[in-house]
Amino acid sequence: MMQRLSRRNFFYATLATVSTVSFPAAAQPKQNDHWNQEFDAVVIGSGASGLTAATRLAQAGLKVLLTEKLPFTGGSTLLSVGGFAVPGSSFQKEKNIKDSPKQFYEDMMRVGGEKNDPELVKSVTENSLKAFEWMLANGGKLKNQNVGKSGSVPRNMTVDCPATVKALTEAFTKDGGTLWVSSPAKELIWDEKADRISGVLIEHDKKLVAVKAKFGVILASGGFSRNKKLLEKYVPRMANANAISGGGSQGDGLLMAQAYGADVADMPYIKATYGFAVGSKSGQEVWYPFRFGAIVVNKKGQRICDESISKKDIGDKALEQENGIAYCVYDEPINEETIKDHGTARYNYLKGLGVFYSGNTLEEAAKKAGIDPKGLAETVKQYNDDVLTKGADSVFGRKFCVDISGKLVPINKGPFYIYPSTPVLVATYCGVKVDPRTHVIDVFGKPIKGLYAAGEVSGGVHGQSFLAASAISKSFTMGYIAADELLKNKGK
Repeated sequence: MMQRLSRRNFFYATLATVSTVSFPAAAQPKQNDHWNQEFDAVVIGSGASGLTAATRLAQAGLKVLLTEKLPFTGGSTLLSVGGFAVPGSSFQKEKNIKDSPKQFYEDMMRVGGEKNDPELVKSVTENSLKAFEWMLANGGKLKNQNVGKSGSVPRNMTVDCPATVKALTEAFTKDGGTLWVSSPAKELIWDEKADRISGVLIEHDKKLVAVKAKFGVILASGGFSRNKKLLEKYVPRMANANAISGGGSQGDGLLMAQAYGADVADMPYIKATYGFAVGSKSGQEVWYPFRFGAIVVNKKGQRICDESISKKDIGDKALEQENGIAYCVYDEPINEETIKDHGTARYNYLKGLGVFYSGNTLEEAAKKAGIDPKGLAETVKQYNDDVLTKGADSVFGRKFCVDISGKLVPINKGPFYIYPSTPVLVATYCGVKVDPRTHVIDVFGKPIKGLYAAGEVSGGVHGQSFLAASAISKSFTMGYIAADELLKNKGK
């Protein structure tokens, strides 16, 4: 009689036939007949997705464990600028901004080059307002009430991420949730009889603890921008990129899911984000004047691209320049618009770091920044002539400030500014494949029972590029969806 291979044994048998690599025992998936602790659900990772999912589950009355490998909650969310793209918010309505989930969806698909998963994008865009309002209702904070640019209309609200992480952590524990920090998840555990993920092996208090997850496990463990080996595997040109994501961004969740055959999505599209100060160490050292009309040039003073494209696509062009640095060039009106959007506090912080060069003339600013003054003057003259006579740029075809919004403006009112900037890897924006309800999907297109994934550990939302403010939006929203889906399926 032929013995049926379990999922666990099937994938390791397959690996054995196609690879000469040996897998250490600690890396191989486990089946467990003895549990040290039991919960209704286990959430791995405590950033925006994990905190949202865990808190919603605890509020629903489930016994929930939220486990975090770092000594504190928040992960990469703590480092985020906090842009939350959301359609239909009260803040939009106060400003008479017309928007809808459909318009948000269309923006996401267009910027993603139609490479993103349309059903997943639809799910995220249709649930983002619910997730946003839930976040605020549970103590989430905004830095201000400005509605910034994101796609075809302003829909970007700026979350105060540290304050929101603190509030949701407190809400989770207040609602009866159990929080473990400095407790990395090591492996998922498979129940062969039930044919599903049934728990997690976690290193807690210097011991390996087998934790049963009665209704399921939610991966919210972030990306892998600090794992050089994984970057070399999926996108070698990014292996040496400067990464400023959370220290826990090692791809743990991705690897644990792949041990059970999880498929992946969007892996070829990992890119660095342009707009960071040279030598940046945090997500606060970023400035985007090109979204308000600045141009981006090389050391010769020549433009390198259409500046209305995605920050990641500008990043590709910047990496081709000397030392991976390109220079934002703009005038006082553009500077004022950028400050209005980014905030005076961030401007003063960056100014204190000495990252801006200014002058009463373009040539003066260029000399300070080490750019060819003559070349820059010629570039700006041509650009201004195009903007004033044609309303569009004749060199790269730029028609808008960012994406498909914002009327172009000339750069002609001093003082003038130059901001040297470099691309930085802030996140990987790809990962395990999920369906519209966050079930992890295997390489055969089937859901892995009992396993969900939300936020940066997952792929499929962004496609080949990244719509401004969609990462934090995606993370909170997918955590919201994952909790609802686990609750819906808890008896199945």
